[in-house]
Amino acid sequence: MRHRPIVQQVILLAGLLCLLVFATLTIVASYSVSRNAEQEAEQNLATQLTLVQGSLQQAYLAASNRSDGLLALFQRQLPGSITVSEQLQDLGSRHGVPVVKAGDMVLSGNLQPLLQLKNLTGAEAAIVVRTADNHYVRASTLLKDAAGNSMLGSEVAAGDPVRDRIHAGHAYVGMVMRNQHYYLTRAQPLYTPARTVAGWFQVRVDLVMEIDTLKHLLKSVKVGDSGFVSVLAPAKEGLARFVVHPQFENRLAGDVLSGPALQALQQALGSPAGILRYPQANPALGGREDIMLQAYARVPGWDWVVVSGSFQSEFTHASSQLRLQLMALCALLGLALLALLYLVLRRLLQPLAEVVKVFDRFGSGDLSARLPAPSRHHSANEIERLGLHFNQAADGLCQLIHEARSAADHIESTVRKLDDSVEEAASLYHQQSVSAASMAGAVQGIAVSIRQIAADAGLAEQEGGQALLATSHGRDAVHSMQQEMQSIATSSGHVVEKVAGLDKHSIEINGIVKVIRDIADQTNLLAL
Repeated sequence: MRHRPIVQQVILLAGLLCLLVFATLTIVASYSVSRNAEQEAEQNLATQLTLVQGSLQQAYLAASNRSDGLLALFQRQLPGSITVSEQLQDLGSRHGVPVVKAGDMVLSGNLQPLLQLKNLTGAEAAIVVRTADNHYVRASTLLKDAAGNSMLGSEVAAGDPVRDRIHAGHAYVGMVMRNQHYYLTRAQPLYTPARTVAGWFQVRVDLVMEIDTLKHLLKSVKVGDSGFVSVLAPAKEGLARFVVHPQFENRLAGDVLSGPALQALQQALGSPAGILRYPQANPALGGREDIMLQAYARVPGWDWVVVSGSFQSEFTHASSQLRLQLMALCALLGLALLALLYLVLRRLLQPLAEVVKVFDRFGSGDLSARLPAPSRHHSANEIERLGLHFNQAADGLCQLIHEARSAADHIESTVRKLDDSVEEAASLYHQQSVSAASMAGAVQGIAVSIRQIAADAGLAEQEGGQALLATSHGRDAVHSMQQEMQSIATSSGHVVEKVAGLDKHSIEINGIVKVIRDIADQTNLLAL
């Protein structure tokens, strides 16, 4: 990396930096866009559910008002108020059932008022009376069992929501399902003179018209690309029954759902409202797993649960497209930025190529290579300042080489003179050595002559006393001469030692001269 040209290094680093920055921006933007899309989808689903809830509540309010009006109509068509007398009668298999009257009209077992109301409005009325043993018996009803037999005199089982509500002394309004049909039942309690509950009379309104209208409305609602609105009602036979669904209408949820979808439905039935997310195969993605995003809410009155949603990818499809566009835009901007940066750097660093060429020439031995002089002496441009300092350094180096060459010439001349002096000293040393050798031979001859003379003197000493004195003086003179000769021999030895030291110094001087000659040769080579 560091051996590449500077422009390539900067482009590579800038590319990595741009990639990091754009990748970070893309990830953050993608997450933000996806999150905003999910939140917007949740808000839209919640808004949609609110509208559906409003429609269902309006329909329920209309059905409730209609049932209230039909109950009042049923009372008005009777000759008097409905009362429970103390008289008893048999109804079907039930004995001792209190008689219900309206004025002078006996209503127990009388189906005429009920048929009249049904023919007129389509609603079904019924009267239930309380027996002495606290059982609630149908005193007047149009209901029939599965075999088609009249349910007149049959007991209303404990746990029935209408029975429990009336037994507690309250009026009842609520939904009931009979033979795959939904009805709205409105019941009014009947009291004894002691103000105890004696039974009730009711009107059951068929909600086929309202539910068909709601089904048509909800089926027209489109959620995402493939989503829909479904309505579930609690069912005694199972978890819940689909009231509105494009595929599973009037079927139990436990029979058609399983796994995460069934668990999510159980969660929806156990809370008033919320958001569901669970994995499910998406046919639009070739059966691959996707996240189902649904909002649910319970509708008061109906006690139904409305669920609206679709696959999450359908809500975030626009954000995914935006993310791809953002990535493409970032890539184009990055490439454009790198191209612009490359052109700018190439233009700005073009003088640096000239610097490299000059440095290569200078490194190859061309000491005359120089960079162009800057237009301003105090330029702030780094390359121009580098050229200025390089030229100054090159000039200084050339000056130093010139001075070194002059010094080498001077040293060479001095070495030559020293070499001549050494040769002259060596010649003198040789001459002194020869003279000293001759002198030593002469001294040795004199010493021999002296010893002969001493011998002759000893012989002459016997010849006469006169010659003794002369011989004594001669011996003294010879002795003095011998001392002088020994002094000369000692001086000659000192001269020999000095000449030997001079020879040693001459050898060292020759080594110095050789080193100086090598320096001079290298200096001449550098000068070339």
